[in-house]
Amino acid sequence: MKRNIKLVLIIVISLFFVNLGQVDASSWDYLDRARYSKNQINSALTVKWLFQLYYNIIWEWISPGYKYIKLNYKNVEKWTNLYDALQKWVYLDLIKNKDVTINLDANATEDIFNKMLNVNFNETFKAIPKKILTLWKFLDIMQELKDISQTEDKVSSDSSVYPIENVSNFPILNDVYLKLKANHYDSESFKDEDLMNWAIKWMAEATWDKYTTYFPPIDSKDFQDQLSGSFEWIWAQVDMEKPWILTIIAPLPWSPAEAAWLKWWDRVIKIDWVEITEKTTLQNAIAKIKWVKWTTVTLTVIRNSITMDIKIVRDKIILNYVNYKKLDNWDNYIQITLFWVGTLKAFSWVVDRISKENPNGKTIIDLRNNPGWSLDEVAWILNYFVPKWLSAVNIKYKNFSTDIISVWSNFSFLDKKVVVMINSWSASASEIMAATIKDYMPNMKIIWEKSYWKWSVQNLDWYADWSSFKYTIAKWFSGKTKTWIDWVWISPDEILKLDEAQFKSWTDNQLNYAKNLSF
Repeated sequence: MKRNIKLVLIIVISLFFVNLGQVDASSWDYLDRARYSKNQINSALTVKWLFQLYYNIIWEWISPGYKYIKLNYKNVEKWTNLYDALQKWVYLDLIKNKDVTINLDANATEDIFNKMLNVNFNETFKAIPKKILTLWKFLDIMQELKDISQTEDKVSSDSSVYPIENVSNFPILNDVYLKLKANHYDSESFKDEDLMNWAIKWMAEATWDKYTTYFPPIDSKDFQDQLSGSFEWIWAQVDMEKPWILTIIAPLPWSPAEAAWLKWWDRVIKIDWVEITEKTTLQNAIAKIKWVKWTTVTLTVIRNSITMDIKIVRDKIILNYVNYKKLDNWDNYIQITLFWVGTLKAFSWVVDRISKENPNGKTIIDLRNNPGWSLDEVAWILNYFVPKWLSAVNIKYKNFSTDIISVWSNFSFLDKKVVVMINSWSASASEIMAATIKDYMPNMKIIWEKSYWKWSVQNLDWYADWSSFKYTIAKWFSGKTKTWIDWVWISPDEILKLDEAQFKSWTDNQLNYAKNLSF
């Protein structure tokens, strides 16, 4: 492939969704061969599939004028992603706009694909005319294109685009730093790293976006531990909506926190008798709770206006992202604790088991206390609930929008009975899943409480000193109706009050209700 690439149109579509933060995932993930079966990898690409995959990977950089083109094809519906993609190809003279039935199921050829790359990227490869294009060949060429793009200097990362000299008080920041170092009485105790870290942290805070956060190296390591799914602590999801109010979202199943009877909605006021103040950050609190396994931490909590001390023995466990069991009434029960690398694989294994053992049973999907995290993982899981070639989720970035398209499914829940359980701690990717399933399956049931209403998508960048910066880059909307849940929440079909009995026993009244639900 030639090396004179002009990447004026590529953008990495970073997806994510995390209550505490969201790690970067990309539209380049469509190039991950692990997402396709061996048969798919070696199969021929149809014209329709080529358009859809290619559309999902490149940014819609083309002049907005293409939208005014009225397509004449007889078998392409308006307001679909395929219609939008074909408008682009007509605009670029890749295909002719004729009053015909276009054969979308025909096999794509290497020379057609080569034309696309030449027009869009000024790139070509050694294509064999009329040779059928396989998914393997498509992924191979696009992977090479990706590798080239990562070596190019991108305009978006050029600091000269937003010169700091435009900020009138930037010299003041520099002057304050110099005077602290030169004249402050205790200047010898000041560390440059601390001064810079706090300046960056307050810059992030100035966005007034709770999901835009700078993590200094130590805090960044703690955050990465949370994402890894395996570290030593009490294993409870926590959040700090306001300074000094540390709330237990939920103890995870079979965790030290659950064994110690820590409950959701417990408010932690002390950690080992050290009071949580307005200066305590969420990361500070997590760092105090974490320690080596078999050691004990005492949390002082307020529960139902009663203050109590709870001793918890730390341990290291491996978090199961997906738990499955067949209930005694033959319902399928799937609990998804969070969406992260491995969730799709585990969910696919469960679906394969359901398809063989209990394909016609009602399926209960438990998203309670699931904070979300990977938007990319949930988008792929939604392939089981969204008709092929339709949108699983719509993402609106600063300057453009795109859809993640359902492209495969060896089993579908579309004609099955599905119940989704959510609560006020079901956030982000969990809300996307509930909303999009409701879009395409209006007869399914969402029960329990309103959701958390996290609508945004974050990117996570890492720096050479191991610090990291998480910042909001987009908003998400449900696949079909383009529903946005900011300040609206996902409203359940049936609202169930939190049963106080669940604080006193292991009885899951909400799950029992879901089991008895008929429709």
